[in-house]
Parts: sequence; structure tokens; C-alpha cells
Amino acid sequence: MKKILFIASLMLVLAACKNEKNTAAQAEEEGPEMVEEDEVDVVPNSTDLDFDAAMAAYRKKDFEKASHYITTAIDDLKKDGAAVDAKSRKELETTIASLQSLAEKVKAGEVTGEEELEGLFAHVDMMTSHDYLLLTQVYAVDAPEKMQSAFRKAGERMERATQKLDGEAKTEGEKILGAIKTDLGKTDIKANEIGNAAGKRVEEMAGWIKMHAEKLGIKEPEHSDF
Repeated sequence: MKKILFIASLMLVLAACKNEKNTAAQAEEEGPEMVEEDEVDVVPNSTDLDFDAAMAAYRKKDFEKASHYITTAIDDLKKDGAAVDAKSRKELETTIASLQSLAEKVKAGEVTGEEELEGLFAHVDMMTSHDYLLLTQVYAVDAPEKMQSAFRKAGERMERATQKLDGEAKTEGEKILGAIKTDLGKTDIKANEIGNAAGKRVEEMAGWIKMHAEKLGIKEPEHSDF
């Protein structure tokens, strides 16, 4: 009797092992579970990494390397794809031209201090934030499932910019950022409400960008509403 019970127990163990192997094999065939975009999107923006590397090299007085990273940032900025209309693309072209000029000045050792780099890097962040706000408005109508992610990215880009700023530019930027954070904190907000909120922030950002561009000496693109 004991022998029979032992054999029965052994068969149950073997069956359990077989089931475990089958389950593992099935999981392997099916591949990893897909994760929502909002859970994945925690990787730093490429342009951020380029600017950080450029600033680190500049502080070490390796001007050639700093210039190289600014040029890399230009390439990554072109690939970003946030600019959604002709005005945004035109403004992006103007900002890229300023970055190219900055890269040449850095390489030649003609930049007088970190403030000049920080100011332009912040401007790029704010421009990208503005474009993500426009994208939020588009998604509110065409792709509501992507809308909140674009709105969040707008806030992230603006927060990145305010960290580089000081004085009035920082104060005004933080006001807009605070409004975005408030909107993002609402759990019951509807798609059209987010679209309207993004629209208000776009208007506020337009004034900020124009003012900051003038202080940096960045020429506004022709026929621009900024």
C-alpha cells in the first residue's frame, strides 16, 4: 500500500513539473507582456543627454567636444517630430540655426560663459514643450489615447527648461508649468477639457517664447504669430 502511495505521489510531482515546463514554454512563445506607453516613457530625451554632455565638456574647457554634442543635439532635435504645423517647424529651423551658430562659437572658444549655453538650451526645451502642447490639442480630437502622454511631455520639457533659467524668465515659466501640473493632477478631466487647457498654455507659451527669443537675440521667423 505504501508503495502504491509513493508511486502515486511521484506521478503527481512529475505531472506538476511537466505543467510548469509547459507554462514556461508557453510564456516564452507569447513573449513579454506589452506595457502601456505612459509606463515606459521614462527614458531621458536624447536632446537632454546631448545638452548635458555639451555642458559637462564645456566646463572641462573641451570646447571641441562641447561643440560636437551641440551638433548631435541638433540632429536629435530634427528627429524629435513634435513640431506639428508650419509655424512650429519654421520656429524650429530658426532655433536650430542659433544652435549651429552656438556650436561654432563654442568650438572657437568665443562663448563667454555657461549662461549663454543655458539660455539657448532652455529656449529649445520651451520650444519643444510648446510643440507638445499643440500636439495635445491635435490628439484631443484625433487620438485621445495619446493626448495625456503629449501633455505630460510638454510639462516635462518645460520643467527641464525652468531648471536652466533665472529671473523673470524662470518665474513666468514656472507659472505656466504650475498650471500644467494642476491640469495633469485632475483625475476626472475629459479629453476636450485637456485640449482646451493645452490651448490656454499655448497662448501663454507664445508670449514667453517671443520675449525669451528677443533677449537671446534670436530672430523671429517671418509670418510668425509668436
